[in-house]
Amino acid sequence: MKSRLKIIIVTSVATTAFWCLLLVGLFWWASDSQTAGVSFIEDAAKHGYFNMMRAWNDGKQSATFTVAEIRTNATGTNTSQVVLLERQLPPSGEFWIAIKKEEPPSK
Repeated sequence: MKSRLKIIIVTSVATTAFWCLLLVGLFWWASDSQTAGVSFIEDAAKHGYFNMMRAWNDGKQSATFTVAEIRTNATGTNTSQVVLLERQLPPSGEFWIAIKKEEPPSK
């Protein structure tokens, strides 16, 4: 009876470990498969900005990133955008963008 209980416990632990490793591997693979990406920085307000973002190129070829202002009073985003910045990143290159409000000087 003890050996059957031991087999059941070991099988249960091994099955649980297998599925946990499979899920971790799946999430790791999905996050690692990006060739170019953008992430937002959580503590932007600590640095005095509304938002900060990081763009990077994990690919083997250069990639071009475009930052555009999208105007809200036009019919479509393609016709209402104004390109503010275009940056070509080499492989493993990155750049950062931050947005902040400039207050007028006090009198």
